[in-house]
Amino acid sequence: MARRSLTGLDLAGSGYHDFSLDFTVPAFARVEFRTWFTGAADLWLEKIVLTCGGDRQKPETGYEAEDLLGDTGFVVADTQASGGKAVQGDIFTDQPGRLLYGPFRRVASGRYRVRFYLATRGDILVDPDSRIVGRISLTTDEGGTVLAARTLTIDELSRDRYAPVDLTMVLERDNEVSFNLWFAGQANLLADRVSLEYLGPARVRPLPFVHLLLKGNHGQKSRQTQQ
Repeated sequence: MARRSLTGLDLAGSGYHDFSLDFTVPAFARVEFRTWFTGAADLWLEKIVLTCGGDRQKPETGYEAEDLLGDTGFVVADTQASGGKAVQGDIFTDQPGRLLYGPFRRVASGRYRVRFYLATRGDILVDPDSRIVGRISLTTDEGGTVLAARTLTIDELSRDRYAPVDLTMVLERDNEVSFNLWFAGQANLLADRVSLEYLGPARVRPLPFVHLLLKGNHGQKSRQTQQ
C-alpha cells in the first residue's frame, strides 16, 4: 500500500523525526503498520499515528461536544447550544467519568488557546462542602502526556448561558491531541463545543539585544553641558 526507505541523512540531528506515508483503503480491511530494522545503526520508534481524510490539511478550529461524547453522559437538545445539541452529565442518571474526549486529530506545532464552552443547570450540589464539579485537560500520546489541565468549580460556570473556560497548550512538534472533560458527578454539567485558536510558534524568538560599550569622556561632556 505504501512504503519508504530511510537513510542516516533522514535521521540527522537530535530528537524524533516525523515521516508520513499516504495510502488509500477502498473498503473495510485489516491494515498493519511495520517498521523494518536493518541493524546498520541504533533506531528508536516512539509511536505511529493514524489520521484520515483531510486531517493533514488545515486543522479544524472547533468541535461540537456531541462529536466528542465520552464514557458517560448523553447528547441532549439545547437551543442555546451552537449546533442545537449539547452533552450533559446528570447527577441523577450518569456516573462520574469522561464526558468528552478526542478526537485525536493531528495538530501542527505551535501555541494554542483551547476553549471549552460549558454551563451548569440546577442548584444542587451532591456534596455541599465541595465546589469542584469537573476537570478539563489537553493530552497527547494516547493520554500519556498532559499538555494542560485544571479543575472546574461551580462558581465559574454560568446557569443561563455557555461560557468559555480556557487552557493554553504548547506543541513542540506535530502531534495528535485529545480535548477532555471529566464529569465529577457533583453538579449537572453541560458542554456545547470546544474551540482551538492558533497563537503563534511554539518557541518565540527573543527580540534582538544590542549591548553598547562606550569609551571616552562622554560622562565629562554631559557634566559640562549641565554647567
